[in-house]
Amino acid sequence: MIEDYILQMFQENPRRPNVVYSIIIGRNTVSNIYWGMRYNLLDYFGMDPQFSNMLFRENIVKLQKNKLLDENEVGVKLTSLGLERKKKLKKSLYQVKYPKLMNQYRLNEWSETLTLAIQVISELSFTNRHYYPIMTSELTKFNIKRWLSNNVKEKLVSQVHSELELFIKELDTNAELIFMNKLIGHQLNGLTNKQLAIELTLSEIETDLIYRDTMNYFASWIEQQEQSVFKELVQLIRNKGIISESAQDTMKFINAGLSVNDIARKRQLKKSTINEHLLELAMFDDKFPYQLFLTSELVGILTKIIGGNIDQYSFQEIQEKIPEIDFFDYRLYQIYRSKNG
Repeated sequence: MIEDYILQMFQENPRRPNVVYSIIIGRNTVSNIYWGMRYNLLDYFGMDPQFSNMLFRENIVKLQKNKLLDENEVGVKLTSLGLERKKKLKKSLYQVKYPKLMNQYRLNEWSETLTLAIQVISELSFTNRHYYPIMTSELTKFNIKRWLSNNVKEKLVSQVHSELELFIKELDTNAELIFMNKLIGHQLNGLTNKQLAIELTLSEIETDLIYRDTMNYFASWIEQQEQSVFKELVQLIRNKGIISESAQDTMKFINAGLSVNDIARKRQLKKSTINEHLLELAMFDDKFPYQLFLTSELVGILTKIIGGNIDQYSFQEIQEKIPEIDFFDYRLYQIYRSKNG
């Protein structure tokens, strides 16, 4: 079943498997983000940070042996059989419903935090002070204690119960069963993915994906409520986004009118580092000021050389035709074309 999901990450055009793997685990480099954008896989960035590289490679080999994937010097692509299977699988495999939420929350921390919160509230409702809390980090324990102290304990039980009831009305049957049965309560142990998979006749990976998807959706749902008893907890596990804080700082200086060289001196960073920040920002900011860095003349020359397929020429090949061009200009142009056709 894992290989079926890996197959979904490839297309008829070759893709580099190490990049696809880096996207799955959320390895945050400008190059990985760029190719994630080109592969249209950024919504899945960091979908499974613990996914094993060995397991990924083993399944790539398995798919090749089954004539579903083919590898050449450029990368790995679907065969005609692979494309046919991918289309069939799309109808039967669980498809992530909220991919854009995949990298907004630190899922493992959120799962740990919510599970402990529900356990504490459940035991509180039975006035039971003698129980063993789930194994969690000291930080999670501290956060839950602070959350309890910031709320009226007498009201927490009913508030949590009401919100959970309201939320599960939004879910389909499988999502509801997985979400609720993974929680721990008074004299109630949560079920494992394996137990839930058997009960629901799903694969373990599908069970895990549904759980991840539902947990991300719950965090987003909480943030959209005018009032929620869980909001304080969600704020603790929210990612600041794929864009690094350092890149965001660079953009503030750009908006203030500073040049790349000025920013590098002011921040005591290399010019190449500032350029990486700009590439990072260009991939996510629809209002990125390309005109500050790309002249209309250079855009015209590159468009004439490259034509419709912006991936067909390597930087080295472009540099042979335009010796004065640097990599920053080349990559920024590719991003510009990706965004603007």
